[in-house]
Amino acid sequence: MAEISQQDLENQYRVKQGMEVIDHRIIRQLAEKYKNREDWGYDIEKEESVLRKITFKSIAFQIERYLDSLELREDLLRDKEVLDIGSGNNLFGEYIEMKYGTRYTALDVDLTALRDHSEAVVADARHLPFKDNQFDLVMSKSSMPHVLAPHEAEAGDLKPYNENERQEILKSILSVFREAYYVTKKQVRLDTFSDAEINSHVEDRKRNNLLPHVTELTTKSRERVSIVKEALSIFEAETGAQCVFKDEEKGGLIIITKK
Repeated sequence: MAEISQQDLENQYRVKQGMEVIDHRIIRQLAEKYKNREDWGYDIEKEESVLRKITFKSIAFQIERYLDSLELREDLLRDKEVLDIGSGNNLFGEYIEMKYGTRYTALDVDLTALRDHSEAVVADARHLPFKDNQFDLVMSKSSMPHVLAPHEAEAGDLKPYNENERQEILKSILSVFREAYYVTKKQVRLDTFSDAEINSHVEDRKRNNLLPHVTELTTKSRERVSIVKEALSIFEAETGAQCVFKDEEKGGLIIITKK
């Protein structure tokens, strides 16, 4: 009997959990292609972003976080037009292009972050330069902190809002929702923000003794979640779209389906 690899076991687990399987062959290709490049990544032990070499492990972690945080599946990606808001210089776009034949467009306010994307646009999420109904899926992984915390040096430096700031943030979130909704023909998927955003796979990491079991949001994080929920309620009433806010205790996944 052929030996079952650790990667096969991981995919068996993912299938049981209803998660998308990972194509490790493609990840190996990407790791070889970008082996001499450095990127910012999150150091779990130091709890800070650090510059480090791209590896198979770091790419696999990035792909899993995209797929799992946004609950992406093949039917949402296969041969689809996809816009990624706040993409940064991730390799997820190249991965889904290779695996699913996805037509991927990266969008970011930082031109340098788009250096490896074949289709890239520099723009603000509140003012998207696309036609209505241009994309099958509009998604955003971890860009909401920049909308929620424009007054802070770092998105994670949580400070209470005054009322003027709260209204400004609410207005910005609504602009992001509206713009994303206009340019999609089907669905928008955005993950929001919590103190422990890096803990998106808390149970798996707990089993591997990599992180403490942290899922509780702080009071300041809850303030941000409450603003997102308020914006979503206003947007739902305004458009009649089907809006879902999932996994609030882990920071939240917003799913907006076009009516």
